[in-house]
Amino acid sequence: MGREEGGASRTDGGTNGDSRGSVESRSTNRRTIPAVHLVDARLPKPFARNRRYPAPRVKDHGPTNFDAVCGRYMGVIARSNGLDRSHVGDWIRVRGEGDACEGEKLKVSAAAAAAAAAVLSRSRMKMWMARAAVAALLWTCVIQLTAVGGIWGPAVLKGWPSCSAPSQSSVADKLVVLPPKRIYKNNGYLMVSCNGGLNQMRAAICDMVTIARYLNVTLIVPELDKTSFWADTSDFQDIFDVDHFINSLRDEVRILKHLPRRLKRRVELGMVYSMPPVSWSDISYYHNQILPLIRKYKVVHLNRTDARLANNGLPIEIQKMRCRVNYAALKFTSQIKELGKRVIKILRQNGPFLVLHLRYEMDMLAFSGCTQGCTDEEAEELTRMRYAYPWWKEKVINSDLKRKEGLCPLTPEETALVLRALDIDRSVQIYIAAGEIYSGQKRMAALTAAYPNVVRKETILEPSDLRLFQNHSSQMAALDYLVSLESDVFVPTYDGNMAKVVEGHRRCLGFRKTILLNRKLIVELVDRYNSGTLGWGEFSSSIKAAHSDRMGMASRRVVIPDRPKEEDYFYANPQECLQRPEDFQSEVHDDSPIEEVRLTVPTTDNKDLPVLTLRTWVLGLSSCALLAFLSEFFMYRQNQIGLDSTLPQLGLLAVGRLMAATLPAKSLRIRGPDGSAVVPQMKVFYHREINPWAALLLIQTSQVMGYGFAGVFMKFLVDSPYMWWPATLVDVSTYSFAYYVVPNYFFPRSRPYHSPAGFGRAQSRRNRLGQAFLARRVHPHALRRNSLVYWRNVYKARRFPIFSPGTFDEAGGKYNISRVLDSKRFELDKSAYEEYSPLYMSAFLGVSYGFHFAALIATLVHVALYNGRSIWQQYKQASSSSSRSDDIHTRLMKNNYKSIPQSWFIVLLLMMLGLSILTVEGFGKQFQLPFVGILLASAMVFILLLPFGVLVATTGLGIDLAIFSEMISGYLYPGKPLATFAFKSYATSCMGLALNFLQSFKFGHYMKIPPRSMFIVQIVGTVIASSVDFATAWWLFSTVDGICDLDKLPVGSPWTCPGQTVVNSSINIWAVIGPARIFGSLSVYSSLYYYFLYGASVTVLVWIISRVFPKKEWIRQVNVPLIFAATTWMPYAKPVNYWSWFIVAFFFNYVVYRRWRAWWSRYNYVLSSALSAASQ
Repeated sequence: MGREEGGASRTDGGTNGDSRGSVESRSTNRRTIPAVHLVDARLPKPFARNRRYPAPRVKDHGPTNFDAVCGRYMGVIARSNGLDRSHVGDWIRVRGEGDACEGEKLKVSAAAAAAAAAVLSRSRMKMWMARAAVAALLWTCVIQLTAVGGIWGPAVLKGWPSCSAPSQSSVADKLVVLPPKRIYKNNGYLMVSCNGGLNQMRAAICDMVTIARYLNVTLIVPELDKTSFWADTSDFQDIFDVDHFINSLRDEVRILKHLPRRLKRRVELGMVYSMPPVSWSDISYYHNQILPLIRKYKVVHLNRTDARLANNGLPIEIQKMRCRVNYAALKFTSQIKELGKRVIKILRQNGPFLVLHLRYEMDMLAFSGCTQGCTDEEAEELTRMRYAYPWWKEKVINSDLKRKEGLCPLTPEETALVLRALDIDRSVQIYIAAGEIYSGQKRMAALTAAYPNVVRKETILEPSDLRLFQNHSSQMAALDYLVSLESDVFVPTYDGNMAKVVEGHRRCLGFRKTILLNRKLIVELVDRYNSGTLGWGEFSSSIKAAHSDRMGMASRRVVIPDRPKEEDYFYANPQECLQRPEDFQSEVHDDSPIEEVRLTVPTTDNKDLPVLTLRTWVLGLSSCALLAFLSEFFMYRQNQIGLDSTLPQLGLLAVGRLMAATLPAKSLRIRGPDGSAVVPQMKVFYHREINPWAALLLIQTSQVMGYGFAGVFMKFLVDSPYMWWPATLVDVSTYSFAYYVVPNYFFPRSRPYHSPAGFGRAQSRRNRLGQAFLARRVHPHALRRNSLVYWRNVYKARRFPIFSPGTFDEAGGKYNISRVLDSKRFELDKSAYEEYSPLYMSAFLGVSYGFHFAALIATLVHVALYNGRSIWQQYKQASSSSSRSDDIHTRLMKNNYKSIPQSWFIVLLLMMLGLSILTVEGFGKQFQLPFVGILLASAMVFILLLPFGVLVATTGLGIDLAIFSEMISGYLYPGKPLATFAFKSYATSCMGLALNFLQSFKFGHYMKIPPRSMFIVQIVGTVIASSVDFATAWWLFSTVDGICDLDKLPVGSPWTCPGQTVVNSSINIWAVIGPARIFGSLSVYSSLYYYFLYGASVTVLVWIISRVFPKKEWIRQVNVPLIFAATTWMPYAKPVNYWSWFIVAFFFNYVVYRRWRAWWSRYNYVLSSALSAASQ
């Protein structure tokens, strides 16, 4: 710093040291040396000899005020020695430049000079230099930190947080303090072509700037779309202030108006690598995929850049960068801003004004296919227009269904009714921010009659003002954008790009009032009002109630993993830019984060409704016992009947209402299965007796123990909003139908409380989760495989029937299992087995086991590939969730009802574990399973319940563990059939009941049933149902002669027990003979283990094909595990079942889905339940 006091500095750009002549170009008072080098400026010899005060060396930076240089230097000497300036005794000489300070020679005595040199201290000079350097450094740090804080720090206003400071007009220009330029290494150049309308391109520009910033590449000013429907020829600089855009971001990203010359030639020759990025990608995609391309080709051109950056899951710095570009860097040109100010000023002169974004333009109607209120000629015109443009892919559209789903823009007539219902003053000015309204005055008549002060930019400005804007729709849209930001109320009638971007910008400006219309509800209410079934008062109150929380207030952006098109748009709610990070982390959910739940489950609760009433116990216990008896009774018949609970529950609705009408209104306080197969297996197939109490304990302990395990993970798998259990939504839809539609239609005087959910708009992806259960398909390859195995005599299959669930010996006869069992120990007699015959299966059963293996591994691989990321994200969100992140349903349950103490589940689990050990160790150890086997099965359930629960709760896909548990027990306890049977009961049944228990509790969670009441009825219902199951089975096998034994049954007897035959074959294979002998290396069935590899490889292959062809959506819909799983039902199901499933699935899930999608999404679940009920 001290050396720079001398003034000028030196650079390579000036003349060399040859300029030694005196400088002539200087004035008398203010002498200036132009472009001169001050080389080795020194004091005269008396001063120069004093090394403690060396003369400063200075360099030239251009023209210098030489008088100032001399004056400052002499001032330093005078102040350092305490002398007056007039006593400084010599002049400053400049080597090679003559007497630079001519006429300013100062007289000083030699004594004074010597004293000055002696007093001047070098250490004092160093101290002064250090202080100056530290001050400059601190000042620089403060300036830089202030700039950084302005970049990332959110500006918070009083009341609502905001992205900007309060001002009289956000349109007005503000002084922009630019931070210093950023110096960085350039990784290459990025060219960008935007597509769509103005606001679609605006969002794309923000995304591309953010991507360029974090890839450290140079961005070329984006190119705007000139080939879309609007055919606007405007360039970037015609709409946005390009200089401000570049300069305001210079500390973040380098932006150039054009490519360097050496690269322009590549563009002209078409040698630039061009591609569209993948939609809704996170920043890692650009780091891993795009950045290597930029480094390789130096220049990459990205086209179709709309919606190419994810809404969620990005670092907060990236989200804030998007906001900074959108709200600080993208400023409109001065011409557009000035005209916008004029429009706003004219509107303000007449008081407050409302901006109506009325999307009733011709292109919007043609694109959406909405022709409500149009004549036949107009509808035909719109259809022709839709077919004329190839990028509008959906051609055949049902306007009425789409309108009822809320997917159409509101008409001017509907908009007028809504504004009146919201009590918008008739005299308010309404500015129409839109293009030309289709059918013009005819369609606007109702709106202008209700609100006479409807204006447009064309009506309040002179034609000359808009002359330069003609045929430039993007510039017109920019003008509407500015006016929309400054309006007192903004009302969009359709959620297009402008509506969303303006909504987010108004949130950023202090949460200005933006009425977000619920079009689906509005259409329903308008139709009822027009038909005369709804009065104006009720219509108005319903509209107000529905929109009381839709005024653009602070809310959390809805996140739907793996479905970015259905979640909230970032630019409509840039929540990361509206609040501090700690506030953002503590914000609670206004609703469930899962859209399927929001559309299906009501968010209301009446905690005063009684639950454990007399009707609950009478109807619940009687129906539970009856269903258990019928299910067990029909299970042993040749044509088995699977009873669904839908029909009894709908029937109980009528009985319950009858009881409610007749019983007195008084309070009454009441204090408060694989195992059933053991009976037929022991009595019929092994001809042995079993202790009935042991069998009953096996059934009940294996089921109730699952409830104890479920309670341990209940907080994670039930309370978390991200564990949403898709299958429960079917029941919610069914019961909503029964509770709302049936009473209103058959009992019009009965008025249950209103639910805003109703049927809801069931999303196709969610409904498709139920397609496999609504109608399963047989795998054609499985049928061909069976035939090939049989006719090629694989597994010696031609000796046995091709379709049979039984087991056979080598001669082709029925396998006599009693010949290989030791009658005393009830274990495998190895010598008898060697003498008799290996066990064989039919081609049908063998291939079925193979597909079991394939389905098991395919499910795991499928979930890992297709759902792994979303499951992991939901797992992290659920595991890190606290009471602050609970959704509305969890908060209602916690606030209104007492939760179940964990001690209940722990005590229940310990009790059942003790009774289970008593069951296998007592009663003469009939079950052949040591207590260690109980502990191993329990450990298996404890370890697998959480991951399997997450799988079912997030995807709706489950894995059948029966074969897996039989395989483990077969290797652990070979030759002991009852040990395998008991181990399977305590592993598989316990796991299945635990998952059912959790799913039931999630259903109660959605339907707002008190948890403790659910716990009580679940335990009581399970004990009663299992007891009735056991009693029914014991009674049948004690009274029906020859039941399940085909050799003893009379011809035509229905008691053939086909299901038990399959169970017996499974026990013989896995338990009596054992997997080591059946599937070992020397067995004919050893190749069935290759189905594990087959299932994994096919799943991976389909996944790879779906990645190679991402636009082929149908490939992603190929669900390999469900195809394999369908074949595993063949031992139980008949061909007629498969044909029925296939026909129903094809008709409803292909034909109806493609042609009448709205009907399908509304009624598919209810129809599924109706078909199940009708088939009983």
